[in-house]
Amino acid sequence: MKHRCEIFLEKLFKSAPFFMWALGIFFFAIMFSVFGFISLKAEAAPGVPNVISYQGRLTDSNDSLLGGVGTKFFFKFSIWDASDIATGTRLWPSSPPGTASSTVKEGVFTVDIGDPADTPDLLTFNFKDSDTVYLQVEVSSTEAGTFETLDPRQRITSSGYAINASTVLGIGQSAIGTTTPVSDATLTVEATSTSVIPLVVRGFLGQVADLFRIITSAGAQLFTFTSGGFFGIGTSTPSEALSVEGSVFISGNLIATGTTRFNSNTYTWPTSIVDGNFLQTDSSGNLTWAVAGGGGGGAGNWVFVDSQGGYIRLATTTNRAGIGTTTPYAKLSIDSGAVATTTLALRPFTSQTANIIDIYDTSATPVLTSVFTSANFLGIGTTSPTEQLSVANLLYVGGSGTSTFENNLEALGDFAANQIFLGGATSTAANGWDITSGCFAINGACVGGAASEWTDGGNFLNPNEVNDSILIGSSDFAGINALFALRATSTTGTI
Repeated sequence: MKHRCEIFLEKLFKSAPFFMWALGIFFFAIMFSVFGFISLKAEAAPGVPNVISYQGRLTDSNDSLLGGVGTKFFFKFSIWDASDIATGTRLWPSSPPGTASSTVKEGVFTVDIGDPADTPDLLTFNFKDSDTVYLQVEVSSTEAGTFETLDPRQRITSSGYAINASTVLGIGQSAIGTTTPVSDATLTVEATSTSVIPLVVRGFLGQVADLFRIITSAGAQLFTFTSGGFFGIGTSTPSEALSVEGSVFISGNLIATGTTRFNSNTYTWPTSIVDGNFLQTDSSGNLTWAVAGGGGGGAGNWVFVDSQGGYIRLATTTNRAGIGTTTPYAKLSIDSGAVATTTLALRPFTSQTANIIDIYDTSATPVLTSVFTSANFLGIGTTSPTEQLSVANLLYVGGSGTSTFENNLEALGDFAANQIFLGGATSTAANGWDITSGCFAINGACVGGAASEWTDGGNFLNPNEVNDSILIGSSDFAGINALFALRATSTTGTI
């Protein structure tokens, strides 16, 4: 028996044109609503079923309605890319379609394609890939019988209101350009090729409202992109191309051209960088590169001034630094500026072991010669002082005052009068002189020591260490038992 599944609308139109108003309520061979292309994809959000509601009328070759009061027929549904049943490629399902059943009454039947309760095949076809596809219907009076393919295939169309889906409201994930949205994103926009822009926001002609905003759940604006092209982070009223309210952390390079403003002070950056030069600013805020020591005048000097009148100045013409002074006379000049101000304070680190001060000589390859250690030992001519003051070379004590040694003065080598100068003033050793080795010499002649004598050009001033006698003119104490004795040096000499 030849079956026919007619589009009820066509039959109605041929016999009664005035029934055209019934387009929305009478039976249609394919009644199918598309809630936008996004909603019809296989991963549609909950609340948008992947189901096509199909309703048709089944007749025999004589246009007699089949089914009577109710007869079960069997159907197979598939989607193709051509209307002619002799051509085309099946697009859905990927394997031959399963068999569904429906009760036909007076020729009319209804099947929800994709609903597991009606059809065995889930509707997984992605309708966004093509807008021209056709539904093929196969029918049989028995499940195991031969199925007849209804000709032609019917094109799947959308509801007029679904085409005009200008607003989409959903609570699940949505995606544009992909069927696999990012797992933790509500909306995923993906470019479909390397030459396609994923997202464009275009404002209305003369728009004054912002083009883009990101706000918190409480309504606070995190990002704002205005219609004037200003981007604000942490502010809803950006006043520049980029306005940031809050701190900024930059892990890479900061590139600035033109002018830069700090606390209402505008600086103009130089157009080039010269190796070996330093950056200077003039009274107008222009930054330039200057040759070190090559001039620059007063405007070329770096000057720091605090609110209390102190300042640090680097005089570029002399390469001198002044602290508390505008006229440094040395590489580093410090002026206390007040009688109660310490001029220089050096504060070592806790438990410091390195020296506090190192002093080098003037040789081509400088050598460390003098130090002030973290133990407060001063070494002059030595880098390893063992006492509060250690002098490795000559020591001169002079002047018009009195030089006083409150404790012992220790000489490790010869203690010579032409090596320690005691002239022009009185030098006092309050606790005596302790010569542990060598001798005390006058003009190169040993006094005391192993010889236990003082000599002067052959004349002896000999202190006796045994009986504490002093003998003048001889070194022979034989027969001398006085504390002080004089002995002629010749028969013609006068005592």
